[in-house]
Parts: sequence; C-alpha cells; structure tokens
Amino acid sequence: MTKHGYTVIPCSKPEDIGKWFKHGRKTLFFFDDVCGRYTLNQQIYTDWKQRLDDIIFLLGDKCCKIISTCRLEVYKDELFRNLSIFKMCNIDLSSKEFKLSAAEKFALAEVYFKENTDEVKELSEKYDFFPLLCSLYHKQNLQKNVSVTSFFSNPFEVFKDQLVQMYRESDAGKMQYCSLVLCVMFNNTLAEENLSPKDKKIGAMIEDLLEECELNKGTSIKRLKKSLEILEGTYVVKEDSTYKIIHDKLFDFLAKYFGEKMLQIFIDHANTDFIEERFLWKITDNMGTEIEFVIRIPDNYI
Repeated sequence: MTKHGYTVIPCSKPEDIGKWFKHGRKTLFFFDDVCGRYTLNQQIYTDWKQRLDDIIFLLGDKCCKIISTCRLEVYKDELFRNLSIFKMCNIDLSSKEFKLSAAEKFALAEVYFKENTDEVKELSEKYDFFPLLCSLYHKQNLQKNVSVTSFFSNPFEVFKDQLVQMYRESDAGKMQYCSLVLCVMFNNTLAEENLSPKDKKIGAMIEDLLEECELNKGTSIKRLKKSLEILEGTYVVKEDSTYKIIHDKLFDFLAKYFGEKMLQIFIDHANTDFIEERFLWKITDNMGTEIEFVIRIPDNYI
C-alpha cells in the first residue's frame, strides 16, 4: 500500500484511528488480532462498539482504510457480527479458495526437503500452518535428530521434547527456557521496558520464575535478555523493542505447555488478557477445536 501513497499505521486500539486520522491523507490503519487473540475480548469489543459510528464516518473520507487480522473462532463469535465494518470484505485463509493448493505445498516441500518431498507431501494436509513447520524444521536444525515423518506426524511432541532437552542441558538452557516462559506470561508482547529491575512487581514475577526454573533468584536480568537474543530466529522475533514468539501457532503451544506446568505462577503473575483468553475451568461437549490449546484449571484451584 505504501507504493500507492498510503501511510501505514499499526494500531492496538480503535481510538488510534481518531488519533492519527488526517482528512485527505491516504492512510491504512492495521490491527493484528483485532478483537482478541484466542477468544473475543469483551473490553476490546466494547471499545469498537462505542466508536463504531465515528469510525464509519471517518471511513467515508475514502482515503482511509482499515485492514485487520482475526482468528476464525473470534470472527464467528455472535458479538463480532455487530461490528459491521469487519463484514464488508473478508478473506478466509483457511478456505478452499485461499489456502495453499497441493501444488504449492509440493513446491514448498521441494525447496525445504528435496529427497523427502514425496514423504512430506502425504503429511502436508494435516496442518494449515504447513509453511511454518517447514521453516521451523530447518531453523531449529531438527533434521539432525528428528525424521521428517516423525516431525510432521506430531510436531508438538517434537517441540515438547526440544523444551525438555533445553531445560536439562545446562543452566544456560534453563535461562532460555525461562525467557520463553516470560515471553508467554506477557501474552506474547514482552517489551524491553518490562525487563526493568526497578519495577518491584516485575521483579517479584522474575524471582518466582527463576526459582521455579531452578535458577538463582539473584540472576541478572541481562542474562534473560541475552537468552532472548540467542532464541531470535528460532523461537522468538524482535519487533522494534518487543520480543514475540515467532508464530501464533507456536505461541499457542507454548502457552498451553508452560501454563499447565507452572499454573500457580501464571495465575499469580500472567497478563490478565492472557488469563481471560486461555484459562478454562469446565470443558463442555459443545466446544469445538478452538479449545485445543486452552489451559484447564483443576477443581482444587477454584
């Protein structure tokens, strides 16, 4: 869009539109997970609903556009239907029309696997995040120890084994493990400013986490930062001054894995949106695949 003269503005809240709108300026407002990451976030939804008429008025300028990402389970929520601006034009990347074709997956497999292309082709239909799996298999050098068949048959078991090995390897491995937990606890938005030793609340969180990971409570925060830097490109990416897990699907897995292993610490310290979106006490029969990565709270924690 920048080629067409648009100023692209990443946004986190609907009020950002009014804040940055300029009449006559070609502006594209971008929202990631526009109304919640995992389930519909009631507070974000309310913010959109209250400002909807004003935003529709601004869109009448014709120079102003909004583009957003939204998980299918959030998009299908009944409340989301009330946000009419997100129904004007939508593209479902999991639909038959837009998802990767068999030929495209085969071409991708040829790039990454060459001699194992046919083997991977048979397993490629199991996951809608096939490109991510191809990338991670190579970025993490899994080909040294894990066969293509084993990985694509159950990638999350392989990731689980990787985390166990990371933790057992050494104190350096535990530091990397600990830094991943921290990234998850901040709901996949760990800003460098969050790693300040001056913040007592964050200091208490890090102390509890270090103890849980069998590390010295007095460990320097600089070591955590260094561990995050080491994990860049394999598990995390750094955008501006914020660390994030490299892909939403990997974040889903890590959230469930760490959340269940360290439930009390997450209850005590995790980001409130993370708890609201991912913790569940009772699972009922009418719940669909969207609960695959929820963190179930045992009865004795209620």
